[in-house]
Amino acid sequence: MKSNSSVGKCTVLILASLGRDAEYCQTLLSNSEIDAQVVHSAHELALSFSDETGAVLLTSESIARIDLTLLIDALNAQPSWSDIPFIYLAPAKLVSSHTNSIAVRSLLPERISNVMVLERPLSRESLISAVKWALSARVRQYVIRDQLEALNQSAEQLRVSNERIDLALSSGTVLGTWVWDVQNDILTGDERLAKTFGTNAHALKNGVAVDTFVQLIHPEDKDYLNQVIAETVKTGGAYRAEYRVKNEDGSWRWIEANGNCELDSQGLAIRFPGVLIDIDERKKAEESLKQSESELRLVTDSLPVLIAFIDLEHRIRFVNNACESWFYRRANELIGHQIDSFLVERTAKTSLKHIVNALGGTDIRSELAWPHADGKRRDAEVRFLPRFSKNASVDGFHLFVMDITDQKLGEEIAHRSQIILEERIAERTLALQTAMDERFKIEEAFRQSQKMESVGQLTGGIAHDFNNLLQGITGSLNVIKKSIELGKAIEVERYIDNALNASFRAAALTHRLLAFSRRQPLDPKPVQVNPLIKTMEDLLLRTLGENILFELDLDKNLWETLCDINQLENAILNLAINARDAMPDGGQLKIKTENVIEKKFASSDEAEFIRISVSDTGTGMPPDVIERAFDPFFTTKPQGQGTGLGLSMIYGFTRQSEGFSKIESAVGDGTTLHIYLPRYEPRYSSLPVVENKTTSDSVKADGQVILVVEDDEIIRGLVVDALQDIGFKTLQANDGPSGLDILKSKTPINLLLTDIGLPGLNGRQIADAALVERTDLKVLFMTGYAETAVASSGFLREGMAMITKPFEMDSLIMKVNELI
Repeated sequence: MKSNSSVGKCTVLILASLGRDAEYCQTLLSNSEIDAQVVHSAHELALSFSDETGAVLLTSESIARIDLTLLIDALNAQPSWSDIPFIYLAPAKLVSSHTNSIAVRSLLPERISNVMVLERPLSRESLISAVKWALSARVRQYVIRDQLEALNQSAEQLRVSNERIDLALSSGTVLGTWVWDVQNDILTGDERLAKTFGTNAHALKNGVAVDTFVQLIHPEDKDYLNQVIAETVKTGGAYRAEYRVKNEDGSWRWIEANGNCELDSQGLAIRFPGVLIDIDERKKAEESLKQSESELRLVTDSLPVLIAFIDLEHRIRFVNNACESWFYRRANELIGHQIDSFLVERTAKTSLKHIVNALGGTDIRSELAWPHADGKRRDAEVRFLPRFSKNASVDGFHLFVMDITDQKLGEEIAHRSQIILEERIAERTLALQTAMDERFKIEEAFRQSQKMESVGQLTGGIAHDFNNLLQGITGSLNVIKKSIELGKAIEVERYIDNALNASFRAAALTHRLLAFSRRQPLDPKPVQVNPLIKTMEDLLLRTLGENILFELDLDKNLWETLCDINQLENAILNLAINARDAMPDGGQLKIKTENVIEKKFASSDEAEFIRISVSDTGTGMPPDVIERAFDPFFTTKPQGQGTGLGLSMIYGFTRQSEGFSKIESAVGDGTTLHIYLPRYEPRYSSLPVVENKTTSDSVKADGQVILVVEDDEIIRGLVVDALQDIGFKTLQANDGPSGLDILKSKTPINLLLTDIGLPGLNGRQIADAALVERTDLKVLFMTGYAETAVASSGFLREGMAMITKPFEMDSLIMKVNELI
């Protein structure tokens, strides 16, 4: 709403229904520089009301015998400050003036209370004077309106200010407020201050000695703080200090104290209020920044390349130690000075144009003659690289200068040599062909040596890791055995746990080796890859850290595939960890899925695959590393930071799943590893799998009979003991034929528990033969290595299950209970 402070900004609405009264009044007011508008009915008058309406001039006949409801509603809708003046032109008086005025008012609605009655005929001056009086009264209403708005605005500002203060005090950064009575050396504070320092809130509210808090200040900060406080108490005014205080757990935290010391008329400190702010995170960030800057300085100073940053005023803000060999001045002699004169001194005025272009946002790369101090030739590659601020404007440029004299001399020599080489090319052709043949032989020999090196590396890696694991197992068991022989009491459970842990690690190593050799048993199931990746998103974000940007690009129409879900999850996680390690300074990791038609592995036939691509912006790999990336135990990481089995396991998993893997990489351009898995088109909808969690306490053996066929006597004995302990009846066989003889007998058998790899007949052959007669027989296969067990969907039938060695006895019992 705009303020109206003069009569000229108000409009007079005129309602007169007879003759030319309305036009006459409008002309009369316009000649007196008063804005006027004619309306032709009470309805139009009601619709014309606005904040710019200064007054209403109406005649008695214009409202006689008319329904004024709309007019009254429009007046009632006016703001509370608004009371539009009405000038009512009445007929000539019949009796006294006072009596006529009362009679006229009785004709008007009660809502029209601010009214001036003028009797006709009246002079031009009387009408103009009455209108100006009404407009002046309206202007006073505008003044009242503006004053009310100012009061409301002030009240709102005060409310917002109070809210901000409350929010600031309630935020985690404000640790509390205090008031120090300097004369009595008593300090009072709020609950936040008491909570921060572990002090009784009630006592602090009533006042405590200042020494209560002095003992919490870091010893190295006390002298500084005492000096600042003493100076503030002496001079009065603002106070600010940063220091460390002890937390309840004994650690130190940085805080910032802000206050104001009040002095009396004699200049003595009497009252010292203030607030404490938590700046610990900021100080840590500053220390980290200083460390980073220090490390950056060490790196840049170690480079033979001149590196500098120049601001918009052409002043040098940063330069490394290489400046001494280019400008023949130390860094401290260059910082803060304009670079123009130094460049002109060394390279003439050509560089000045490059500076202007760089500050205009153009990346400039130029080769310049930059002689040594003694005048000897030196060629330089100079780059002017603009730096852009957050708002995309240029705030300066980086200067890089590198010595390319040897390169230029080499180019010149190469150019001169080209003519000689062209003359000799004919006579060297034959020699080159011979050399190529010899090289082919050498490459073949080299490939063979690489194969042997991989085998040796694999053998050595396995021997090293398994010897360590076996030492953990045998050592723990030897300690237990020796203690039993000597009757010595020891923590048997600890050594048993050590042996078990070493056993499980050995099993994990075997699993990886089997994955690489495509021999481990898989449990392939139909998989929707996109939802699987999304469920891993939180885990991947935590694994990558905050300095790596994570992005998903998932094909909405991605096909389904058939694979082992756990193996696929491990493959994606392994690739994410490898990518993270390749980006120590941060970068971007992208996981992309798409449908592709590619040639099958080692084949010219095409097939439908889904492709999972994991891309990073890391250091990349040279060609020789790419060639060996899938080799077992091959790793470029420092010793102790990688086993070299991650990519080899992924290679084995994809090949075993009838897919394959590819690596695309270049040094400095990052790496992309593609996983290709075949498309799966289910014939029917798969049912959800519900895990049945069973413990040995909940197994009901009910005297059921289990035939255990295992050629390893120790394993067979352990399995039989475990089953008998929970109430099962057991039969035993040490090879395939013996087990089949028992199955051909009339002995009741509820479940066949057999190893797959057996002498004579393997476990699957025994099961197939037994199922001819015993159609309801349940079968549980045990396997540690089984080439035929590469896919459960093709190996297992209904009523069969598989468990991988080594296994815990509880897991075996759970499998048995699921089948029986």
